[in-house]
Amino acid sequence: MEKHRLSIVLDAVGTMRNHAGGDVPDLLTAAVACQLGGISQFVVSYGDDHAAAQTRDLRLLRQLPHVHLDLQIALMADFATAAFEFKPEWVTLVAPAFNTQGRPMDLAACREPLKKAVQTLHDANVRVCVCIEPSVDQVRVAHRADVDAVVLCTHGFATHQTSGEWLNACVDSVRTAHKFGLQVDLGGNLHGDAIVALRELAEVRRFRIGRTFWARSLFVGVDRAIADVLKLLP
Repeated sequence: MEKHRLSIVLDAVGTMRNHAGGDVPDLLTAAVACQLGGISQFVVSYGDDHAAAQTRDLRLLRQLPHVHLDLQIALMADFATAAFEFKPEWVTLVAPAFNTQGRPMDLAACREPLKKAVQTLHDANVRVCVCIEPSVDQVRVAHRADVDAVVLCTHGFATHQTSGEWLNACVDSVRTAHKFGLQVDLGGNLHGDAIVALRELAEVRRFRIGRTFWARSLFVGVDRAIADVLKLLP
């Protein structure tokens, strides 16, 4: 796998900054440090939770060269305004921040709002991803809604890693999405053991690393933390 198959989620940096108040740690500084380590693809939450990036953050991120930006926004939020203003390459639609860990959506419960959101974002020339639990049924709904990609929430690996059931559901979902022509990301508390277990899935477009990555970077630095993740990938 190449470096570009990694995306770094900046939300942990935003959480620390927003809880403490003030301007540090700064998302732009964090992004530049990641670029120096070879990664320029970032996922940033916007609009509705304690991890959310501020308008200033996104404007500055857009000025960095070669940045590939994925805005993570709740389905019911004002995603259209954000898409038109910041022009991200992708928008990932998620459940409200208070709803569930990892923010996967139940697509069957929001079919019509989802279809309208996808159309609005496509009209703005923004590609659309949805965050879901590993489930073939959820993948089918995503396909019918005309999304471009799914991100399968890997939070479940932490509690079900000793069971083949969760891994089988993930593999089936990845392959079903690929069959439908959807791109596939994996993310949500994604750590080394999960990456090793799932790294041979060639259909996976990108691994989204966040909280565990930033926790490790506190001790070894961002460059080393990125290099350590890359070593896990074939």
